[in-house]
Amino acid sequence: MRNLFVLFSAAVCLFVVLGWFFGWYRVVDIQSNGGTHRLQIDVDTNKIRADFDRGQARLRETLDRLRQVAEEPPPAEEAKSVVVRDDEEKTDQP
Repeated sequence: MRNLFVLFSAAVCLFVVLGWFFGWYRVVDIQSNGGTHRLQIDVDTNKIRADFDRGQARLRETLDRLRQVAEEPPPAEEAKSVVVRDDEEKTDQP
């Protein structure tokens, strides 16, 4: 149970950080009459949807490129020349 709570907390923190970075929401402090404060959170769902769609498209393109690279046959290796040196004199004596 503790692991699920940690996973949920990490997902919320990730959403908060990414949302702030990408401008998915805006927090505004509004002063009311009588000295009280009110926080207003504006969530831009259209921007969130557009960013997710753009991210999915980039992920698909990357996966397609990786799949194409994996399917390409490896380049043929060049034949390596082997030099055999015969420094010793051969004798056919028993």
